[in-house]
Amino acid sequence: MRVYQVAYVAMVFAGCVTNLDVVWEFADCFNGLMAIPNLIALIALSPVIRRLAADFFRDPDRRRPRDTDYSGMLVFRDK
Repeated sequence: MRVYQVAYVAMVFAGCVTNLDVVWEFADCFNGLMAIPNLIALIALSPVIRRLAADFFRDPDRRRPRDTDYSGMLVFRDK
């Protein structure tokens, strides 16, 4: 926790003393870097998404209750 506090204070100080264009460039870079863990998660969950989409598109008009148990689809296994 202490490391994040120090990093936060350092970034606040750097933001105050640097040029605005540099601050925006850093912000853009870090926003882009936040996409990496999301892309990794999407790749890891793609089999689950494929099974859920196949279940939905098999019968899109079917009413699915909110308490539907999809835990069987969340198991990673080859079909």
